[in-house]
Amino acid sequence: MNELISKNKDIQEDCKKIDEKVNEGKVFAGQIDERLDNLLDPTIPEVQEKYDIKNALIDQCDELFDQVEAKIKDAEAEICD
Repeated sequence: MNELISKNKDIQEDCKKIDEKVNEGKVFAGQIDERLDNLLDPTIPEVQEKYDIKNALIDQCDELFDQVEAKIKDAEAEICD
């Protein structure tokens, strides 16, 4: 009987250690989540601004390309006449 009680205490101690490790893991996961938030929050707006600027420049280039293409067609039409 004493042997069962002893093994039960050992198992309870092991369960307590596992529970402590799980709690430590949860705290660590929270710290990692907070670090990621701190890294991403300032970075995302900067990246978004750069992409917005790049996309605006691409739109301008597309407009200029269309204008040049139209002028080339007009010039070709005048040459052919």
